[in-house]
Amino acid sequence: VMCSYDPNDKAAFPEGVDDVMHYTLNSETLEYLIRFQNCGNDTAFTVYIRDTIDASLDINTLEVLASSHSVQTTIDANRAVVFMFEDILLADSVVDEPNSHGFVRYRISPLTGLADPTRIENTAYIYFDFNPAVVTNTTWNTMVLTIPVGLNESIEIDSDVRFYPNPMGEKGYFSIVN
Repeated sequence: VMCSYDPNDKAAFPEGVDDVMHYTLNSETLEYLIRFQNCGNDTAFTVYIRDTIDASLDINTLEVLASSHSVQTTIDANRAVVFMFEDILLADSVVDEPNSHGFVRYRISPLTGLADPTRIENTAYIYFDFNPAVVTNTTWNTMVLTIPVGLNESIEIDSDVRFYPNPMGEKGYFSIVN
């Protein structure tokens, strides 16, 4: 499962290189998209999202880029950003599926001088009125100075075949012993 157990999820952009490590350059600004849907059985009057910002991100660079509805943003002393959608009147998905969705999108920069590599994780908690939180999936990026692209040695496919250089630029060579 790549996202939370319902239509509420979080995505990071860029996703990063490599499906396991999500390598991202230290110089990249990260964007996050948090999507939510009212799958309850009545209109949601208030939706708020609590998103604690990783200590490796510069909280002073946080900028809301877009939202589906009017949103108020606050940051508390524990580095938690609260996106408050008051009087959102978000329809439930059974009554009005197209109007049961919402989102907030923001960007934030990593701190300068991060250790190489530094893993940045992020999870959001979405609250519909007085219900318990819906927890999103956790996104992560491994911040690096350079994206790893290979080994610093040739690859031996078997004792008679060799490929070099690795990593390669525009050209690579196979050496076949015959």
